Amino acid sequence: CFNDEKPAHRVTLRDFYIGRYEVTNAEYCRFLNEKGNQSEGGADWINLEGSFNDEKCRISKNGNLFTVETGYENHPVIYVSWFGAAAYCAWLSQQTGRNYRLPTEAEWEFAARGGNGTRQHLYAGSDTIDVVAWHHGNSEGQTHAVGTQKANELDLFDLSGNVWEWCADDWHNEYKGAPTNENAWIEHPDRGANRVIRGGGWNFEPKRCRAAVRYYARPQSRSSDVGFRIARQD
Repeated sequence: CFNDEKPAHRVTLRDFYIGRYEVTNAEYCRFLNEKGNQSEGGADWINLEGSFNDEKCRISKNGNLFTVETGYENHPVIYVSWFGAAAYCAWLSQQTGRNYRLPTEAEWEFAARGGNGTRQHLYAGSDTIDVVAWHHGNSEGQTHAVGTQKANELDLFDLSGNVWEWCADDWHNEYKGAPTNENAWIEHPDRGANRVIRGGGWNFEPKRCRAAVRYYARPQSRSSDVGFRIARQD
């Protein structure tokens, strides 16, 4: 493991719900058509002009309407900032009357490892990465539709590979001092601190797609390999 995955520590979580899939282009497009592509943290929620190699943003704006490129409706949304992911959660909460949010890092890892029924796989659901993840070796240079690889023990998909996923927490270089419960580890909510991303992506090597791997990005950054999934606690 990498140093930022240490020290191993015990965490006790309350029950929570987490998205079975990463949020898709079609789902995020519905949000954009109601809220628009607003600016937060110095950048628009989603970079519609984003393009890296062959993987570009598959959402475009025609007049006042946001649409998804045909065939990419069920691919995970990309080029979305942490602010854009959090704004989607707030909008969905208003639509449903439930408290949706980004998962905390502890919740995310518990889900990726397979919960209480974990088999302690290296990746989320298997020790063989090609079974559960789209990564540098098999993605052919782009994201893939969610749920097209094998699920893990909790019937959750793409927690390894496809896209990195935003979490609620600030980034810390190690786990020393981390919460021992499900709470997000946030110390600088108003300072633009780097935020945690988890899971690896379509253009990363297998060792970066392990269930334990952690990484970070600026909250206003928007990348071809970063998306998100939602969580809630009733």
